[in-house]
Parts: sequence; structure tokens; C-alpha cells
Amino acid sequence: MVVRAEIDYRSPARYSDIIEIETWVRDVTRASIVFEHVMREKNSRRVIVECRAKLCYVDANGRIKRLTEEYVAKIQ
Repeated sequence: MVVRAEIDYRSPARYSDIIEIETWVRDVTRASIVFEHVMREKNSRRVIVECRAKLCYVDANGRIKRLTEEYVAKIQ
């Protein structure tokens, strides 16, 4: 479940642009994970968007779920 999302729009994208999105894990705990994303125009490498999103782990009922330390270590 998304807890927080932060988006910085750096420049406009155009219909003819070929877009690349790079995503990586910034931080991970037993209860949450933070992803960072950068969207760029492929040829010029111009940054279009930078984004950070924090997600928490939940079970099928929507309750926060803690992961095992072993699972967190694999993600890191």
C-alpha cells in the first residue's frame, strides 16, 4: 500500500519522446520499502520526472505485515 508519494516534474514529455524509467530501492525495512524513479527522454537523457514512493507491506485484509529479516536482506 502506498504511504507517501513525492513527484518532481522537471521538464515536459512530448508524444514523440521515447521514455526510459529507471527504478531502484532506496530503503527497505521489515515494514516498508522506498522506491526512487527517474524518467528520462532516451536520446537526450533529459530528466522529465523524479519520484519517490514509500510503500508498506500489508496482508490480504489490509493490515500492516512485517517481513522476516531474511526476506528484507534479499531485497537489499
